[in-house]
Amino acid sequence: EHVASALGALPEEFRVVCTLYFMEDLAYQEIADILGLPVGTVRSRLHRGRKMLQKRLWKVAQDQGIVRARSALETTGAGTDA
Repeated sequence: EHVASALGALPEEFRVVCTLYFMEDLAYQEIADILGLPVGTVRSRLHRGRKMLQKRLWKVAQDQGIVRARSALETTGAGTDA
């Protein structure tokens, strides 16, 4: 449910590519042929769409307590012994 919602919220050019890749299990070249796009464009849209999905689903996981929110110190790297 959350994955479908996150997928549906993507801008159309990313949603179409991600849907064909993740839901229909098509190869890059097949997606490129269907959409009339260069394979490089498919790869780029899939990469960017995957990042958008990751952010959206991470937020859902935080809201549901599956993962904990990162503190400001964790996100900046401050206060760590490196």
